[in-house]
Amino acid sequence: MACNWVTAIAIDHSGNKWFGTYGGGVNCFDDASWTTYSSSNSGLADNRVWAIAIDASGNKWFGTHGGVSKFDGTTWTTYNSSNSGLAFNAVWAITIDASGNKWFGTYGGGVSKFDGATWTTYNASNSGLAHNAVRTIAIDASGNKWIGTDYGGVSKFHE
Repeated sequence: MACNWVTAIAIDHSGNKWFGTYGGGVNCFDDASWTTYSSSNSGLADNRVWAIAIDASGNKWFGTHGGVSKFDGTTWTTYNSSNSGLAFNAVWAITIDASGNKWFGTYGGGVSKFDGATWTTYNASNSGLAHNAVRTIAIDASGNKWIGTDYGGVSKFHE
């Protein structure tokens, strides 16, 4: 593994283990060998990876200090505040709801929702979000989003 500061872990549908690191990019372990993906050898937006989520199609979503990178196993796509509706480039949390919407917690812009076509931002000025520095998001069985923030505690949100 390229870096010992592990910030996120996810396991894909094939059993591969994905490790996000602070400064070392993403490392994948397939139970036999390691592969490192970094901003210099792949389409990863930044080597500081804070969050990982895997959608129903097996796409890997990486929240980095430079935006969100999606990896489908072949192609990398990066979304950031200049090429999409992502509210802020430092993405510290990712969760995916039952409808497949991706929810990105940013460290300064609140929460950005992406349905595959449209971006929506929820922040302290346009919703009940307690603070725009979002560290973590979880979704309960009723569809409530539980959003942990720096400085503002927890917010509960339901669309």
